[in-house]
Order: sequence, then structure tokens, then C-alpha cells
Amino acid sequence: MIEGDQTQEVAATVPDGIKRWNWGAFLIPWIWAIGNKVWIGLLALVAAAGLMTENVLSWNDIALPCEGVLAVLFLLTWLVLAIVLGIKGNAWAWQSRKWRSVESFRRAQRIWAYVGLVVVAATAAGVWYIIQQIAVALSILASQGGG
Repeated sequence: MIEGDQTQEVAATVPDGIKRWNWGAFLIPWIWAIGNKVWIGLLALVAAAGLMTENVLSWNDIALPCEGVLAVLFLLTWLVLAIVLGIKGNAWAWQSRKWRSVESFRRAQRIWAYVGLVVVAATAAGVWYIIQQIAVALSILASQGGG
């Protein structure tokens, strides 16, 4: 066997300590995918871009055929990819490059999980803030109209 083939074979073998759920890949799929060179995860970016484009078009009163169906389709695509990356992400990330050790790999993936939690928490806080601002604006409008 040629030495290059042996290196490829070793990289293709995923250690047992790595075969577990990946929270970073699940929480921030396309960002994690770029950082770990797992290019299939970029499909989550396509799904997110499609969802945002569909929403922007509907905000501008541009009629789309099956508008709600497209949104559900993009959202389901995002969710399925996030779950698949959560399940298979560690194996794919391990195979995407050469890691010093299983422990260094797990440390890197733990950081991705923390980053994912921060992104999700910040997004949730931002959405909550926007909802609160809309509620306040509607309350003000209702009080002015009722007087």
C-alpha cells in the first residue's frame, strides 16, 4: 500500500470518542460548516437565504405562488440539515482535516457549541426585543386611537 493511501485511510477512520452529537453543527449549521470545511452544511445557508428572500418579497407585497409552502420548505430544509449535521458533523469534521488528537478535536467542537449557544441566545433576545417593541407600538397606537 502506498503511504499516501495509508494517510487517507487513517483520516477516513473516525475514532469512537468522536461519534457523538455535535451541538455547534446543530445550532449554527452553515457557520460551523465553513469553519470545519464540511461543505454540505452550506445548504443550510441556501435554505436560510431562500427563507429570507421569500419573506422580503412577501413584505414588499410581491405575490409568490405557494408562498407559505416555500417558507415551510426552506424551514424544513434548515431543520433537517441541522439535525443531520448534529448527528454526522463530528465524523465529517474529523475527516475534513488532520487533527492533532481526539482531545484537541473535542475541545474545538466544544468551543463551536458555546459559540452556537451565544448566537442562539443573542438571536432569541433580539427577537424578544423586537416583539416587545411591536407590542409597545401597537399599545401606543391603540391608546391614541381610542381617546
